[in-house]
Amino acid sequence: MIADFCKKLENAEARFEFVVAVFCDIRSFSTFSKTVESPDTSTFLKHFYLKLLRDYFQDAVFAKPTGDGLLIIYKHTEKNLNEVSEIVLSRCFKAVKDFPKMFKSIPIINYVPPASIGFGIARGSASYLFVENEILDYSGKLLNLAARLNELARPKGIVIDGNYQEDVISIKFRKRFQVKDVFVRGIAEEIPVKVFYSDEVTIPPSALHRIKNPTRKLSEESLTVKKVLNLNANYRLTLPESARKDDIRAEYVWVDKKDDLMTSRFCQNPKYEETARGFFVSFDSGETKKIIHELLEKDSVVEDSEFTFRVDYVPSHSG
Repeated sequence: MIADFCKKLENAEARFEFVVAVFCDIRSFSTFSKTVESPDTSTFLKHFYLKLLRDYFQDAVFAKPTGDGLLIIYKHTEKNLNEVSEIVLSRCFKAVKDFPKMFKSIPIINYVPPASIGFGIARGSASYLFVENEILDYSGKLLNLAARLNELARPKGIVIDGNYQEDVISIKFRKRFQVKDVFVRGIAEEIPVKVFYSDEVTIPPSALHRIKNPTRKLSEESLTVKKVLNLNANYRLTLPESARKDDIRAEYVWVDKKDDLMTSRFCQNPKYEETARGFFVSFDSGETKKIIHELLEKDSVVEDSEFTFRVDYVPSHSG
């Protein structure tokens, strides 16, 4: 299986096209998953994906599960943009309306499923990997934007990027949308962007204010230079909590004995891991020992000198 996929990746071509990206997510799924057994959760997701793809978005060019959600892609040209837009929005509105009763005819679902879904929508260009008439995956900022807008579509409904343009929204749907400037995490944290949101959506007050920079924390551990040289593997620094993978900065710190000044150098490739045993950042042993040998040659440190592994990070739960 993996070998076949690797072969496809080797032969894949990178292409791009104009698309409407739709990101769908089940509301209150975390709460729901705590009330049923794990097999029931998986079974529900299976039928959720099947229902949406068979009954609502069967003409999409690509779809991919995203945990408790679904990424759906429609491609378009300049000529059929409005037609594709009307299809997408009509399907989204129908899915939002039908969702509470969507699974009543499925006997295996004998428990109360989640009650609502939300959609985030954006349009523009996106890249994709193509091989042997098969699309392997899509990528690009547009997909991330649709996912972020989906977070605002609560308790249910549709949120559309302002650059989608009102004229592209079918006349029969325009009255169902309101317009607001919002801040979006990772997209528009300092300057707000315009969004269209359907009448089922309540934009949270937090989205109306500039997003504050997250609180950063430090975690560090020190060894003597001699002990570091005796390490047989990468050094793993334990963090007290989960961290945002993309916000980790790792560095080496020591006191240069020539001028008695604190000195540091960034780790070029720190690796973050989350396991059953905890949260770790690994420092590459080859890089670490190379730095220490350089310092020893320059008489900047001695074997008894303290050498510190430090990680500056943002907790996953940080605002």
